[in-house]
Amino acid sequence: FTGTEWNFFTKHNTSNFGKLGDGGDFFGICEDKYENMWFGTNGSNVKKFIRKENYWNRYHIGTKDNSTFRLLKHGEGSPWGKCDAIAQDSSGWLWFSSYKSNKGSIFCYNLEDEKPNSSSYRYFFPNGSKYHISVPLVINIDAAGRIFVGGDKDAEGKLVIFNHDGDPIKNGIDTLYDGKFNKVWDMASVANPADSRTWIVTEKGLYHYQY
Repeated sequence: FTGTEWNFFTKHNTSNFGKLGDGGDFFGICEDKYENMWFGTNGSNVKKFIRKENYWNRYHIGTKDNSTFRLLKHGEGSPWGKCDAIAQDSSGWLWFSSYKSNKGSIFCYNLEDEKPNSSSYRYFFPNGSKYHISVPLVINIDAAGRIFVGGDKDAEGKLVIFNHDGDPIKNGIDTLYDGKFNKVWDMASVANPADSRTWIVTEKGLYHYQY
Protein backbone atom coordinates (compact mmCIF):
# COMPACT_ATOMS: atom_id res chain seq x y z
CA PHE A 1 0.00 0.00 0.00
CA THR A 2 1.60 3.27 -1.11
CA GLY A 3 -0.70 5.60 0.81
CA THR A 4 -3.04 6.14 -2.11
CA GLU A 5 -3.31 2.76 -3.81
CA TRP A 6 -2.72 -0.96 -3.38
CA ASN A 7 -0.32 -3.01 -5.48
CA PHE A 8 -0.97 -6.72 -5.88
CA PHE A 9 2.09 -8.82 -6.73
CA THR A 10 1.66 -12.16 -8.49
CA LYS A 11 3.73 -14.57 -10.53
CA HIS A 12 2.83 -12.48 -13.60
CA ASN A 13 4.60 -9.40 -12.25
CA THR A 14 7.19 -8.22 -14.82
CA SER A 15 10.06 -7.42 -12.42
CA ASN A 16 12.30 -10.05 -10.81
CA PHE A 17 9.41 -11.29 -8.66
CA GLY A 18 9.48 -14.85 -10.00
CA LYS A 19 6.84 -17.31 -8.85
CA LEU A 20 4.89 -17.76 -5.69
CA GLY A 21 5.51 -21.04 -3.92
CA ASP A 22 3.86 -24.40 -4.40
CA GLY A 23 1.85 -24.00 -1.21
CA GLY A 24 -0.02 -21.22 0.54
CA ASP A 25 1.45 -21.71 3.98
CA PHE A 26 4.37 -19.29 3.95
CA PHE A 27 4.74 -16.91 6.85
CA GLY A 28 8.11 -15.13 6.75
CA ILE A 29 7.95 -11.34 6.49
CA CYS A 30 10.37 -8.66 7.70
CA GLU A 31 11.21 -5.00 7.12
CA ASP A 32 14.95 -4.30 7.22
CA LYS A 33 16.71 -1.15 8.47
CA TYR A 34 16.61 0.34 4.95
CA GLU A 35 12.80 -0.11 4.79
CA ASN A 36 13.05 -2.92 2.25
CA MET A 37 10.65 -5.83 2.66
CA TRP A 38 11.66 -9.50 2.80
CA PHE A 39 9.32 -12.43 2.25
CA GLY A 40 9.93 -16.14 2.72
CA THR A 41 7.86 -18.50 0.58
CA ASN A 42 6.91 -22.15 0.42
CA GLY A 43 8.96 -23.38 -2.53
CA SER A 44 9.93 -20.12 -4.21
CA ASN A 45 12.75 -19.18 -1.83
CA VAL A 46 13.13 -15.60 -0.53
CA LYS A 47 11.98 -12.35 -2.13
CA LYS A 48 13.13 -8.81 -1.36
CA PHE A 49 11.17 -5.71 -2.35
CA ILE A 50 13.46 -2.68 -2.76
CA ARG A 51 11.15 0.24 -2.05
CA LYS A 52 13.30 3.08 -3.44
CA GLU A 53 13.64 1.29 -6.78
CA ASN A 54 10.20 -0.35 -6.80
CA TYR A 55 11.99 -3.56 -7.76
CA TRP A 56 12.09 -7.18 -6.59
CA ASN A 57 15.13 -9.38 -6.02
CA ARG A 58 15.01 -13.13 -5.44
CA TYR A 59 17.41 -15.17 -3.32
CA HIS A 60 17.85 -18.92 -3.42
CA ILE A 61 17.92 -20.64 -0.03
CA GLY A 62 19.07 -24.22 -0.25
CA THR A 63 17.68 -27.30 1.46
CA LYS A 64 19.05 -30.70 2.54
CA ASP A 65 22.85 -30.83 2.06
CA ASN A 66 22.99 -28.00 -0.45
CA SER A 67 22.24 -25.00 1.74
CA THR A 68 23.39 -21.70 0.32
CA PHE A 69 22.12 -18.14 -0.15
CA ARG A 70 22.56 -16.40 -3.47
CA LEU A 71 21.01 -13.66 -5.59
CA LEU A 72 19.05 -14.96 -8.58
CA LYS A 73 19.23 -13.08 -11.86
CA HIS A 74 16.17 -11.70 -13.61
CA GLY A 75 14.51 -14.58 -15.46
CA GLU A 76 16.73 -17.22 -13.86
CA GLY A 77 14.98 -20.31 -12.58
CA SER A 78 15.70 -21.64 -9.14
CA PRO A 79 15.54 -24.94 -7.30
CA TRP A 80 12.87 -25.43 -4.65
CA GLY A 81 13.44 -23.63 -1.35
CA LYS A 82 11.28 -22.92 1.70
CA CYS A 83 11.70 -20.20 4.33
CA ASP A 84 9.00 -19.78 6.99
CA ALA A 85 10.55 -17.13 9.22
CA ILE A 86 12.64 -13.96 8.83
CA ALA A 87 13.66 -11.41 11.47
CA GLN A 88 16.12 -8.54 11.90
CA ASP A 89 17.97 -8.29 15.20
CA SER A 90 18.93 -5.14 17.09
CA SER A 91 22.33 -5.04 15.36
CA GLY A 92 20.80 -5.09 11.88
CA TRP A 93 21.60 -8.72 11.00
CA LEU A 94 18.91 -10.64 9.15
CA TRP A 95 18.01 -14.17 10.31
CA PHE A 96 16.29 -16.71 8.05
CA SER A 97 14.90 -20.14 8.81
CA SER A 98 15.96 -22.97 6.51
CA TYR A 99 13.52 -25.82 5.94
CA LYS A 100 14.95 -29.32 6.50
CA SER A 101 18.51 -28.15 5.93
CA ASN A 102 21.27 -30.43 7.15
CA LYS A 103 23.65 -27.45 7.10
CA GLY A 104 21.66 -25.53 9.72
CA SER A 105 18.20 -24.64 10.96
CA ILE A 106 18.80 -20.91 10.74
CA PHE A 107 21.33 -18.61 9.14
CA CYS A 108 22.50 -15.03 9.58
CA TYR A 109 22.97 -12.67 6.63
CA ASN A 110 24.83 -9.37 6.31
CA LEU A 111 22.38 -7.35 4.20
CA GLU A 112 25.11 -4.87 3.25
CA ASP A 113 26.13 -7.45 0.62
CA GLU A 114 23.46 -7.22 -2.07
CA LYS A 115 25.05 -10.20 -3.81
CA PRO A 116 25.83 -12.68 -1.00
CA ASN A 117 29.07 -14.64 -1.00
CA SER A 118 30.41 -17.24 1.41
CA SER A 119 31.50 -14.54 3.89
CA SER A 120 28.10 -12.79 3.82
CA TYR A 121 26.15 -15.43 5.72
CA ARG A 122 26.55 -18.28 8.18
CA TYR A 123 24.36 -21.28 9.05
CA PHE A 124 23.84 -22.49 12.63
CA PHE A 125 22.57 -25.71 14.26
CA PRO A 126 23.46 -28.35 11.64
CA ASN A 127 21.92 -31.81 11.59
CA GLY A 128 23.39 -33.75 14.52
CA SER A 129 23.53 -30.72 16.81
CA LYS A 130 21.35 -30.93 19.94
CA TYR A 131 19.88 -27.58 18.84
CA HIS A 132 18.99 -28.65 15.30
CA ILE A 133 15.38 -27.90 14.22
CA SER A 134 14.38 -29.65 11.01
CA VAL A 135 11.28 -27.49 10.43
CA PRO A 136 11.83 -24.06 12.01
CA LEU A 137 8.60 -22.02 11.96
CA VAL A 138 9.14 -18.86 14.02
CA ILE A 139 11.98 -16.42 14.71
CA ASN A 140 11.55 -13.76 17.39
CA ILE A 141 13.92 -11.07 18.70
CA ASP A 142 13.43 -9.65 22.21
CA ALA A 143 14.26 -6.14 23.43
CA ALA A 144 17.70 -7.24 24.61
CA GLY A 145 18.60 -8.76 21.24
CA ARG A 146 18.13 -12.40 22.22
CA ILE A 147 17.00 -14.57 19.30
CA PHE A 148 14.29 -17.23 19.69
CA VAL A 149 13.73 -20.02 17.14
CA GLY A 150 10.69 -22.29 17.39
CA GLY A 151 9.99 -25.48 15.47
CA ASP A 152 7.24 -27.72 14.14
CA LYS A 153 6.44 -31.25 15.31
CA ASP A 154 9.27 -32.73 13.21
CA ALA A 155 11.60 -31.44 15.93
CA GLU A 156 9.12 -32.04 18.79
CA GLY A 157 8.44 -28.32 18.96
CA LYS A 158 11.99 -27.42 19.92
CA LEU A 159 12.63 -23.88 21.16
CA VAL A 160 16.19 -22.51 21.07
CA ILE A 161 17.28 -19.14 22.46
CA PHE A 162 20.68 -17.59 21.73
CA ASN A 163 22.54 -14.28 21.42
CA HIS A 164 25.78 -12.95 19.92
CA ASP A 165 28.45 -10.36 20.64
CA GLY A 166 27.76 -8.14 17.61
CA ASP A 167 29.14 -10.18 14.67
CA PRO A 168 27.64 -13.67 14.55
CA ILE A 169 29.18 -14.46 11.15
CA LYS A 170 32.74 -14.02 12.42
CA ASN A 171 32.37 -14.84 16.09
CA GLY A 172 29.45 -17.25 16.29
CA ILE A 173 26.67 -17.32 18.88
CA ASP A 174 26.05 -18.30 22.50
CA THR A 175 23.13 -20.65 23.17
CA LEU A 176 21.12 -19.80 26.27
CA TYR A 177 18.24 -22.31 26.34
CA ASP A 178 16.59 -25.19 24.53
CA GLY A 179 13.36 -27.04 25.25
CA LYS A 180 10.50 -28.94 23.59
CA PHE A 181 6.84 -27.92 23.33
CA ASN A 182 5.35 -30.22 20.62
CA LYS A 183 4.93 -27.23 18.28
CA VAL A 184 5.78 -23.53 18.59
CA TRP A 185 3.12 -21.49 16.83
CA ASP A 186 4.16 -17.92 17.52
CA MET A 187 6.16 -15.64 19.84
CA ALA A 188 6.11 -11.97 20.87
CA SER A 189 8.37 -9.99 23.19
CA VAL A 190 7.67 -6.98 25.39
CA ALA A 191 9.23 -3.90 23.77
CA ASN A 192 10.63 -2.40 26.99
CA PRO A 193 14.26 -3.57 27.58
CA ALA A 194 13.63 -3.41 31.32
CA ASP A 195 10.99 -6.13 30.95
CA SER A 196 12.59 -9.20 29.37
CA ARG A 197 9.41 -11.28 28.97
CA THR A 198 8.65 -13.14 25.77
CA TRP A 199 5.28 -14.83 25.29
CA ILE A 200 5.37 -18.17 23.49
CA VAL A 201 2.31 -19.85 21.96
CA THR A 202 2.80 -23.61 21.76
CA GLU A 203 0.77 -26.76 21.27
CA LYS A 204 1.25 -27.45 24.99
CA GLY A 205 -0.11 -24.06 26.02
CA LEU A 206 0.92 -20.43 26.51
CA TYR A 207 4.29 -19.78 28.17
CA HIS A 208 6.46 -16.81 28.95
CA TYR A 209 10.24 -16.70 29.11
CA GLN A 210 12.00 -14.15 31.30
CA TYR A 211 15.77 -13.87 31.34
